[in-house]
Amino acid sequence: MLFCELQMFLINLKFAFRFWIREKLYASLNVGVLAIGFLLFILMYSFLHQERNYDTYHENVGQKFRLEEKWNKNGLVQHKAPATGFLLPSLRKDYGELRNSTSFVRPEGIDFVSYQNSRFATDRFIRADSTFFTFFNFEFIYGDPVTALTGKNKVVITESASKRIFGETMPLGKMLTRAREDWEVSGVIKDMPENSHFHFDYVFTNSFISVDFQANNMFYTYIELNEDVDVDRFAEKVNHDLPKSYGYDVKLKDGNACAIIFKPLTEIHLNGNTADRELEKNSNKVLEYSLFVILVFVLLMTTINYISLSTALFVKRAKWIGINKISGASRAVVFAGTLVESFAVAFMALVISILLTLLTLPWFNDYFDIALKASDVFNPDLDLLILLAYVTISLLAGLYPAISLSKVEALKSLKTRMLTSTHAGKPRLTFQRSLLLTQYMVTAVAVFCTLSVSKHLSFVSEKNIGLTKENMLIIPVPDQIIAGRDNYEKNDPENYNFFKSELLKKPAVLDAATMYSIPGQRVPLLKFAFPRLTSIGAVNPTEPEGGIYLKAMAGDTSMLQLFNMQLVQGRGFKRKPDDNTAAEFVVNEAAVKFLGTNDPIGERMELQSPYQHQRRSGTIVGVVKDFNYGSLQEAVEPMIMFNGFVDKYLVVKLSGNNDNPQTVSDIKSLWASLFDVPIDPYFLDDAYDRMYRSDVLIQKFSTICMIFSVAIGALCLLVITLFIVSQRKAEIGIRKVLGANGFNIWTLLSREFFILVVIGNLLAAVPSILFMTNYFENYVFQEGINPFLCLTVFAFSMALTLVIVSLGIIKPLVANPVESIRATE
Repeated sequence: MLFCELQMFLINLKFAFRFWIREKLYASLNVGVLAIGFLLFILMYSFLHQERNYDTYHENVGQKFRLEEKWNKNGLVQHKAPATGFLLPSLRKDYGELRNSTSFVRPEGIDFVSYQNSRFATDRFIRADSTFFTFFNFEFIYGDPVTALTGKNKVVITESASKRIFGETMPLGKMLTRAREDWEVSGVIKDMPENSHFHFDYVFTNSFISVDFQANNMFYTYIELNEDVDVDRFAEKVNHDLPKSYGYDVKLKDGNACAIIFKPLTEIHLNGNTADRELEKNSNKVLEYSLFVILVFVLLMTTINYISLSTALFVKRAKWIGINKISGASRAVVFAGTLVESFAVAFMALVISILLTLLTLPWFNDYFDIALKASDVFNPDLDLLILLAYVTISLLAGLYPAISLSKVEALKSLKTRMLTSTHAGKPRLTFQRSLLLTQYMVTAVAVFCTLSVSKHLSFVSEKNIGLTKENMLIIPVPDQIIAGRDNYEKNDPENYNFFKSELLKKPAVLDAATMYSIPGQRVPLLKFAFPRLTSIGAVNPTEPEGGIYLKAMAGDTSMLQLFNMQLVQGRGFKRKPDDNTAAEFVVNEAAVKFLGTNDPIGERMELQSPYQHQRRSGTIVGVVKDFNYGSLQEAVEPMIMFNGFVDKYLVVKLSGNNDNPQTVSDIKSLWASLFDVPIDPYFLDDAYDRMYRSDVLIQKFSTICMIFSVAIGALCLLVITLFIVSQRKAEIGIRKVLGANGFNIWTLLSREFFILVVIGNLLAAVPSILFMTNYFENYVFQEGINPFLCLTVFAFSMALTLVIVSLGIIKPLVANPVESIRATE
């Protein structure tokens, strides 16, 4: 008996193979669409997996946190990634819950590192304490992580920096020069992994830090808690004791409040942009959330299409199943054979998708501007998920036909059509129609969300942000060259002035200005004081010295004209930065509101600094219209601008007459003829565009999802239409014999599809609005949800259905009715 069952099972599989060979078009579509679905799932999930696994390679990562400060200074809320230098020493002294800890300072701008007669410009360096490499588990090539930063004037460099400076020679013990000091190379590490929330090439030991310097929010502070410590309770304890801690006892006065935020190390990349002075531009939760939804949509559409096509193919074999049962096949044989066939087809699609993944990975990386490797794509987590998806899709696609076909009565299947589409002469919502309704809904959501994100990005790129960002070339310049200090050559300042003068002679160069900070980058917080406004209570100082930290930009006297900022009060800068006279300050409208005065012109103010040469005192001479110095996700905060400070950038305004690449090349050549360090210029609008990298990725992923959904939705609709028409061929012939015209029959067969379109679009409204509302919550400046897009999506769905259904119905409409009736006998 068992042998007979096995024999029938093998015969069933043999017939199934022959059937798939005969139905080449259906089979190719089924396998191809499923393979593309698997391909998209593998690539998208690989990227999502990489995004969610930043910094996970460090040991005991679940107990590691970065400590951030969230200040409320008389109503001015400032959330800062770095903390003051007082925090970590207090925690180390007063709390036994710490297993390990470290902190580091990241200096602003570009600095020189020199070896023998060669100089290397870099902005990828930090000053860290001795525990940095016991806290962060980077792989050492040379040296000992425990002792590498122990002692004075030690530096650990990356493998790429070592090759750049020393070539293939042993770097340990060699001396580098930076900031007029010699530093011994005490270690070499592998380049920091791509999925790290920071990347540096040089880690210098931290030299002696003054008390004034410790009071600044410049120390990126990390702690590792003991295994038995509950982070929430410990955070509550620390914040409760904070007003009594050294340094904070002075700062937390006069209405100031501070909360220490314990941010898990693994959440910094996906949740790091909430804090000011972040080390690098991070991703965000919206990208993670959006990618997850897109993945679900891709899997759902893939599964529905595979089930629809498989069902249609299996039903075509109903009569053969009846013959098979008469020949002795049991329900179990039919059930198992159908399931095995579903698994086999899905496995074939999975193999093809893996091959396609390896072939398309370079394109995927290039299109999305990411760096996935084959090892990232095929990792244990993803392999398990792919296996789960494969089994689930195979079961769902095979289960319905397997149950239906195994229940077929042998004699009945030879006499009648199974799974008819009408009941008592009226259309009914069959299993296929339920799938189609789901596809309509998912496709409508995908199209609406993709169009909404695309329209929002158009709004972002076209919005007037209050300054000119097009054709503005930014050249980061080591301030040692401009100011003539530290590791500079004696001709550097003279050469720089010559470079700038020659630059302005070029026809494509309209203007140029040297600046300390620029829009589109991390705008620093500097400490300012307003003596008169403070004395009358208009401004409440937040620092012990009577100052308050505000956003600041500094540069040449031509700064306002260079960026085409709009003056609404007073005037721009007149005095040169090197004049030995009182400084001039220009503020934005948000600063005027913050200062609590309608006429700030002439108000005295001061720039406070621990360094004497950086202090400024003068008056407000002008007010500019608010401009977006950051992304549109951020509100415009009070901004102070002044002329003359530490110069770090040269901003060059180009004519933009389609000759920018050649002009940039000429500028690089001119620089190379004067200096031994290269420059890496970029355009300001590119810097602004990088702020929206996550949004661009969402748009690209959702566009692929939309195209995939529309394409296979149309395919599925066509297959279901053909399936239903084939089931009702005799009915169509009889109606034509009785006098029904083509339009009557077209209306009869298509109206239920249009009803499904309406229902599907109505069901899609709620998730679409929910997704986009969640997306827009991240933007202070936005257009919001556009109702017109809802009508556009609905019209598109109706038009697509009209075309596809008409294509599926046209053949029986023009066929001879007698032949249609005979074909179903």
